[in-house]
Amino acid sequence: LEEEYEKKRAVVEEEIARNDQKNQTKMEELKGELLQAKEAWVQEKTSLEDKVEKFRKMVAEMEADALEQAHKLEVMLKERDEMMKEAEKEEEKEVEKEEEKEEIEISSILGSQDSEEEENDGA
Repeated sequence: LEEEYEKKRAVVEEEIARNDQKNQTKMEELKGELLQAKEAWVQEKTSLEDKVEKFRKMVAEMEADALEQAHKLEVMLKERDEMMKEAEKEEEKEVEKEEEKEEIEISSILGSQDSEEEENDGA
């Protein structure tokens, strides 16, 4: 009876040892898979971080370009406004000159009419 017990015990211990070995092997496989998954995740995370950084740089460059363009446009508008003011002043001067010419012509016409009337009155 004791012999049978020892045989069964040996068989169970062997089975336990085989199961322990299988479990150990499975744990090693799972650890390897976990490490591979972690490495893939770290690579993906790094790739995404790089993409985010590139995007941020691109946005910053676009903002800088937009600010530069806005400044150039502002300068151009100021220059245009100044040119328009100068053109208005020139136009006003021309109108004043024309008015002065007309006044002089009117005065000379009136003056010549007065002279004619005086001559007529004198005759």
